[in-house]
Amino acid sequence: MTRLLAPFVLVVCLAAASDPLSVVKPNRSGAPGGQLGVPFAGRFTATNVTVFDLVAAAYGGSIPLEASQITGLPPWAKSERFDVEARADDAAPTEDSEDDEAIDAAFAMVRAMLADRFHLRIRETSRQEPVYALVTGRNGLRAALTPTRRDCDAIANAGPFSTPPSGTNPAMWVPCGVRVRSGEIVAAGGTLTQLARHLAPVADVRRQVIDRTGVTGRFDFTVHWTPSPAPQGARSDAPAAVEAGPSLFTALQEQLGLRLVAARGPVRVIVVEHLERPTPN
Repeated sequence: MTRLLAPFVLVVCLAAASDPLSVVKPNRSGAPGGQLGVPFAGRFTATNVTVFDLVAAAYGGSIPLEASQITGLPPWAKSERFDVEARADDAAPTEDSEDDEAIDAAFAMVRAMLADRFHLRIRETSRQEPVYALVTGRNGLRAALTPTRRDCDAIANAGPFSTPPSGTNPAMWVPCGVRVRSGEIVAAGGTLTQLARHLAPVADVRRQVIDRTGVTGRFDFTVHWTPSPAPQGARSDAPAAVEAGPSLFTALQEQLGLRLVAARGPVRVIVVEHLERPTPN
């Protein structure tokens, strides 16, 4: 499915944990995929999604939980599809969409909707699994990891879509965070903890990444790498690379002075203890 969880550019809004007004309807379109967005300005919409999709987003935030991190769902929760609208009128602006706490707070309205309409009850636990640790390289950090000159607190406090103060370069007045897409990582006032979190779903990584650099602060940087080829027979709309570049692991080391090393660590798990089909509207 297509997830509209847009890091870096989307400003989220904090939603209160009180039960939101909500509409939940079965979707019988038979369409192959759906859309699920980050709650914004006290509103949340999802189209043609499963309960698994909703739980993965509600408890994962900007990076939905993997299937292995959710246990106890009945089969229908992975097959039956729904259209969902939820609202929390007392939402208030908060930090940019790369702030994990802000994303978690924004999805509180979705968690409340799941508890109210699906009678969802969960408990959280963790288990030791293979992970990657993000650590500093043997020769230290590279100069490309530049401390940001952006005033991330001022940008966040100004609220969504605010106009830059007089004399401020508009390019320096964007939400701070890290954006990871195929072949490129761009940070504008991002932290290494954010970088670690956003590396986890990358196809070349596909496991939890724990920041063990001990490096604090916010940075501007760009990393380029060549993603691994898609498995044979898999469809890819991406243009073929003209010239092979470094792998993600090599690019992090050479361009930022950071390494991903195999380790074991705690991985968050959501255990579903109770779930019902949604109550009628």
